[in-house]
Amino acid sequence: MTRGSLRRGAVLLGWLMLSLLPGPGAWAASDWTLVREQGPVRLWARANPPGPFQALRLEMRVAARPAALLAVLRDTANHRPWLPGSREV
Repeated sequence: MTRGSLRRGAVLLGWLMLSLLPGPGAWAASDWTLVREQGPVRLWARANPPGPFQALRLEMRVAARPAALLAVLRDTANHRPWLPGSREV
């Protein structure tokens, strides 16, 4: 994989994860724990009862136009290469 493809994958994953999360007001009263921080990217987690999975939150800044990010998100035919373990996108 090239550096550009890894960056696109991170952008896609970040936007997908952010689209599943509650609005900004919900963060203040929650119990998120910082799991990992690498450069400008932060990964947060918390329990998500009653389900068995953790809720994840990814924060990063992306130097791209909103239209370019939307194009990546709408390119569902290419989501599987970026999320190889997923059953469905």
